[in-house]
Amino acid sequence: MLHLFRATITSIYLSLSIYLSIYLSIYLSIYLSIYLSFVDESVQATSFNSSTFLPTSSFRQPRDGRSRCGATESREKRNQRIGRWHRLIDALINTVSHLQEVPNDLPTFELFSFSFPSQFLVMFILRYQRHFFFTPVKFSLFSVFISFPLSLAVLPFRTFPTFLFRHSFLLISSFLMLSFLSFLFFLLFSFLSFSSFYIFHLYFSHLLFILLASFLCVYLSIRLLGILLVFFFCFPIAFFLFIFHVFFICYYLFFLGACSFVIIFFLMRMRFFYLLFSLFLFLPSFSFI
Repeated sequence: MLHLFRATITSIYLSLSIYLSIYLSIYLSIYLSIYLSFVDESVQATSFNSSTFLPTSSFRQPRDGRSRCGATESREKRNQRIGRWHRLIDALINTVSHLQEVPNDLPTFELFSFSFPSQFLVMFILRYQRHFFFTPVKFSLFSVFISFPLSLAVLPFRTFPTFLFRHSFLLISSFLMLSFLSFLFFLLFSFLSFSSFYIFHLYFSHLLFILLASFLCVYLSIRLLGILLVFFFCFPIAFFLFIFHVFFICYYLFFLGACSFVIIFFLMRMRFFYLLFSLFLFLPSFSFI
């Protein structure tokens, strides 16, 4: 019972850590994409008048020919900086408003018609942002079917604080690092043609999922209930990923970090033979893709 209680606490802690990492990475990517793709373009295309954001007296030139004092120059520089921040915020608001007006029935392949690839990322996330919301149902399902079996299988009985700190910190740090790298790879491959990017997404991201699910399920089957867990745990995950593959950005970012955590853990705890065995054991799930 004590081991079960510790596994429950660990699963809740890991779930919260993963959810926080997901939201942090997604919204950082949103604001970074907006800044890269829209700010300069919007500022140059629209003739922003500084009087729109600040009083006209702040930018009013002196009527006489007297030289400006130091206080006046510093005040004008400060007003110019404030004006730039106002233009930046206005560009962000206009961008989000414009993207939210896109019809929901727009085909996925038409999303790639944007001039800059990060525009597609921003619009895709904003279009399906309701699926990223934190809800008790999602959190409960995630804790029961993913975090709790993992914690129950690998949690040491006497080293609970060490495990809680070390592995959760490894999970968060690896997720943040790989989510940033995945965002860079996303921009890189988006510059290519649609077919090249789609092939990259279809095979690379799903391959990461299949590897992660196979490693996790084989390890759980060895530690807990035997080989039957592979059929009751692996294949439902593969089918779930196939059904919801349209939301690939969410699970692509999440499982990059989770995959790194699990692979590192398995390399420390398992033999290489079990890694190969889990890969070949889970190959039939490719038929779902």
